[in-house]
Amino acid sequence: VWLSGVELSLSEFVGSDVLPSRILLCGGGSGLPGIKKALVSKEWLKNLPFAKNPVVSYLQPRDVARVIDETGTMHNPQDVTPMGLANLVLDVTDEEKVMSGMLRRVLQTIQD
Repeated sequence: VWLSGVELSLSEFVGSDVLPSRILLCGGGSGLPGIKKALVSKEWLKNLPFAKNPVVSYLQPRDVARVIDETGTMHNPQDVTPMGLANLVLDVTDEEKVMSGMLRRVLQTIQD
């Protein structure tokens, strides 16, 4: 059932182009028995436009940009999810700083 959901979700991208040749897993659910094995099976791929059979691998904490584990305790794919969220917060914070600066300059221009 789960694999059918993956296939259905990916089929929505069929109109765009070929699908990527890599499937990256992360989060606590990626460690469930059979997840990677199901994705590596060839049967579900036949109706999807992959250029070649995708390689299935796990994202690791070292793969997350801008978030460094200084505690040395993050070693598994399930640790990638909170690290990815932290990375997203950094992006939003940076955008807010940029927008704040732009608004300040606009207000100064209007006041002058």
